[in-house]
Formats: sequence, C-alpha cells, structure tokens
Amino acid sequence: MKSNNLESAQQANQSAEDEVTEPELNRFHRNPEHEVSLVSCNNIMFRASRHRLMAVSLFFKGLLEIPPPASNNPESDTEPIHLDFYSSTINNYLDLINVSQPFKPTLSIQSASSLLRLLEFTLTENYIKSVRQWLEKAECKRPLELLIVASERNDVELARLAIGRFTIAHIQAHLKTNNFPEEKEGLDKFKDYLRQLRPSFCLGVLFPMLSATGPWCFQTGIPVIQDWSTIAKNFYPVESGIAAQDARMDR
Repeated sequence: MKSNNLESAQQANQSAEDEVTEPELNRFHRNPEHEVSLVSCNNIMFRASRHRLMAVSLFFKGLLEIPPPASNNPESDTEPIHLDFYSSTINNYLDLINVSQPFKPTLSIQSASSLLRLLEFTLTENYIKSVRQWLEKAECKRPLELLIVASERNDVELARLAIGRFTIAHIQAHLKTNNFPEEKEGLDKFKDYLRQLRPSFCLGVLFPMLSATGPWCFQTGIPVIQDWSTIAKNFYPVESGIAAQDARMDR
C-alpha cells in the first residue's frame, strides 16, 4: 500500500511539472542570435543582447560578466532571467535601451512609473533621469494620478510637484473619469481618492489643507483652494504612529 501511495505521489509531482507552461516568446524581441532570455512575471520571454544589457545596466553587467559555456545553440547559453515585472514594462525597457538616441516614450503615467522602477532596479543609470523628467512633466495634465504614483514610490519631491498643480478642474475630471461610483457625493469621492495614498501622504496633504490661510471651501464636496502651491511647499509626509501602515504598502 505504501509503495502504491509513493508511486501515486511521484506521478502527481511529475504531472505538475509537466503542466508548467513554457513562456510565450515576445513577438518582436525574439532574435535567436541574442544570448539572454528575460522572462516577465506574466510568463512572456524576451531575447535580449547580452552586450547591450551589460553596456547600459550595472545589474546585468554584474550578472552576465562571466561568459557562459560555449555552445552551438545560442538559446541554451544562459538560464532565463526572471524579472518581477510585467511584459509591457520589459518591452518598454528593451525599446528604450536599443536605440542610438534616447527617446521620450509615449506612455501612461502608470506605465512610465513601472518603467522607472525597472530602470532603478537594474541600475540603468543613463536612462533614469530622462524617464523621471518625462514623468514629472505629466503633472501639468494629470496631477492627481501623479500623486498616487508618488505615493507608491514614496517620492516626496514628485508629490510636491503634483500637488502644486492641483486645480478644481483637475480634481473634478479625475473623480469623474477614474471609476468612482456615480452615486457617491463629491466629498465621499475625494475621500476615496485620498484612501489610495499611503497614510503618511494622505495626512501630509490634509494637514496643510486644514491650516491653509487663503480662502477655500468644499464646493459640491470638492475642495476649492486657490493656492495649492503653498500646500505643496508645506507637504511633509506624517510619519508618527503610522510607519507600520506605510511599511505594509511597501511590501
């Protein structure tokens, strides 16, 4: 009986191994002459130039500077490198580093933020500044969305840029177009927006709002404040007593 149970367990383990899905090869970044395979967290594989990765990234340089064993099959030269980033982000990364002149990507704020995280993770220093600058310019049109990204990154400087651009038109547009329930009143929607921020950032916005000296009020539940630039200057994430809550958001 024990022998049968052991055999059944071994067969189950083998079946589970057989069911592991092979990564799907990206439609564009698939050159078989490229020596490195990158696999995204949603199981998409990219072929990338070992030389190019080492040239732009200290992370990949440290990982790949020891040459792999010689082989007639480039695809077997190295083990795939699994990255905890989605395929869209890795695709944007490879697009960015494989041109002779850096370009400004046309990306959403969230996509640009994910690309910046990958650049920082891989220590791709020469591209971090340009992507961050592009992200900072987004504060002109979508400052509320940019503040959420700043909160995710725990980036105080980026948060101040975003808050300084707040207007009632931006607030109304964001609450109208970002899946806030229609039946909710304006104030409830604004509170829902603030709940998307890490606790220290939420209080960092509220405290200078409540102490603002200029005239302001809630109009249909939306804060009408003339001088958001002063609130931006006075924005300091409130750490006391809520560091543990922030830590949970960083996991």
